[in-house]
Amino acid sequence: VVDYLSSQPNRAGYQVSTKQGSGPEMFAEIKRQGPRFDTTFLYKANAYQTIKDAGPMRLYKMAWYLHLKEIAARVAAPGDELFVVVAEFGTKGIRRAAYEAVEEVCQQIDRNITLCVWTAQSSWGLQVADYGLWATQRILEGKTCTWYEPCIKPTLRSVFTPWGRPEPLNPAIPPIGVGSPPLEDLSPDS
Repeated sequence: VVDYLSSQPNRAGYQVSTKQGSGPEMFAEIKRQGPRFDTTFLYKANAYQTIKDAGPMRLYKMAWYLHLKEIAARVAAPGDELFVVVAEFGTKGIRRAAYEAVEEVCQQIDRNITLCVWTAQSSWGLQVADYGLWATQRILEGKTCTWYEPCIKPTLRSVFTPWGRPEPLNPAIPPIGVGSPPLEDLSPDS
């Protein structure tokens, strides 16, 4: 099992929202393949002030740590090898800082982790992660997403929101987890 944490959540949103985008075809393929999704969302407004003050790379590193420490324990036993695939982004300096941040996180997890950094265009899995995260984030925010129910929800195994969630903007849409027995909400308040 390979888990992805998107570093480019707007990439899928842009593709899906354009009339000539690849959204419908991508979601149809995701539905056909049925990849497992485990997601972590950090509600930045509730971040500790020290995290906010440390800047975006600290938040990025914290997101990876919180995601991997939970998910690695659920999908693999100590000694198992996990491949963590991260999307490359930013300038050369930012890419190096991001790599070092994720590498340090991987060393803190009690698993044999191989870190891979690829461009999103070169990895089907990174593109799938972006689409799955985009759809899930829309639901978390109380927005609609045509593709969430048929394509993402069936294989969405967990939604981890350690810093809470914003109130849904659309009260007609229940929060993720309501009426979804296979979904495991790993949030502290659940």
